[in-house]
Amino acid sequence: MKMRNVLMITHMFPPFSGVGVIRIAKFARYLPHFGWRPIILTCKRPEKIQDATDQSLLKEIGTNVVIYRTACPSLYSIYRFFGGRVKQGSFGLSENPIGNFVNQMFIPDPYVGWYFTGRLKAQNIFKAHPIDLIFTTSPRETPHLIGLSLKKRYNKPWIADFRDPWLEKAQRPNRSKLLDYIERYMQKSVLNYSDRILTAWPGIGREFKKTSASFSDKVEVLYNGFDNDDFCDISPVHFDTFTLLYAGSLHKALNPEPIFSGLHRLYEKHPDLRQKIQVVLLGRQDAYVHKVVKNYGLQSEVKTISQVAHRDSLSFVIGANVLFFCVPDTSWVPSKIFEYMRSNKPILAVSDSQSEAVRIINSIRPVGCKASRCPETLYRYILQIYQSSRSHGEEQTMNREDLALYDRKSLTADLARYFDEEISKAC
Repeated sequence: MKMRNVLMITHMFPPFSGVGVIRIAKFARYLPHFGWRPIILTCKRPEKIQDATDQSLLKEIGTNVVIYRTACPSLYSIYRFFGGRVKQGSFGLSENPIGNFVNQMFIPDPYVGWYFTGRLKAQNIFKAHPIDLIFTTSPRETPHLIGLSLKKRYNKPWIADFRDPWLEKAQRPNRSKLLDYIERYMQKSVLNYSDRILTAWPGIGREFKKTSASFSDKVEVLYNGFDNDDFCDISPVHFDTFTLLYAGSLHKALNPEPIFSGLHRLYEKHPDLRQKIQVVLLGRQDAYVHKVVKNYGLQSEVKTISQVAHRDSLSFVIGANVLFFCVPDTSWVPSKIFEYMRSNKPILAVSDSQSEAVRIINSIRPVGCKASRCPETLYRYILQIYQSSRSHGEEQTMNREDLALYDRKSLTADLARYFDEEISKAC
């Protein structure tokens, strides 16, 4: 099979860890199976960086992938100096007005300085390799600006991938009218010049289509998913008590308070369950979350575990009794739900029952996931699942054929098909 080269531009790549990193890492791992050799352009990892690493993700990618890492000038330290989120221990925006003013100046993100070093390295890559297609992914959005410059210079097919919204994200800084106009112009340029737009869930594409009907024909949904190989040869973590698990970062924008309010009601009405039901938060947690836990007096019942390697996190997932997630609106589809579905455990959602994430789960599992934003209802759901597990176990029925559509290999096959289609158009 003749291999074509795709230049994949991403702000973060293994050994960086995190949800967004997994998407691009799995694409890079499986694309060679479908005739595409990934050439990665990404940022160097500064020695003092605080983000978690996962060397296992890097090892599984293999030798078919060429990786170029460049210096990534960051303006983030300026934001921190003026009271940014690291000093506050929060994922949210700074409450310091000076910090907010500084933060809004970073367009489209605090790593926009990488546009210059990244673009220069990309041009060197074009000289060293016959690049057939350009693929950029966000967040951060600076990779799309690099992709835009390469599209204009080399006129190669370009696919822009959006794991999250750009302008509609919850933690976007409040910009002045001028800066807002500039960033909207950036987004419009990326959408206009890209040959195809991929989104991790439908709501992102719907927002893009609102800006121009001309985008409708080139927007495709390519969901996040699960890698079935990740579930091989892992053992579940053993919990001594009935455990509700949240895997990933939890912060105020996800509106998680109802689950803690529901737990508070559960323990008030059934004091004996304090020793029998616990909550485990696996990953980085917002300072707001710790505050809510304290306000409801749940410090003993809610355990926090620092971020772990991806496969290790799945050991926690398959060892828990119930898995829960939170979404801020009906369109948001968190990537964790696919591994939740693969684990075949009961799922609880702090969500509207009509949300897209709940719809996906219900399409795979007839009993679906129990969803509500009402603390009283969530309390009853937790009690019901607990009592049900004690009487007849937790095994769920699901449509495995439909579930297989969300396997990372299958999703990468779809990505490779999009690549092939764009190459055919360019010929």
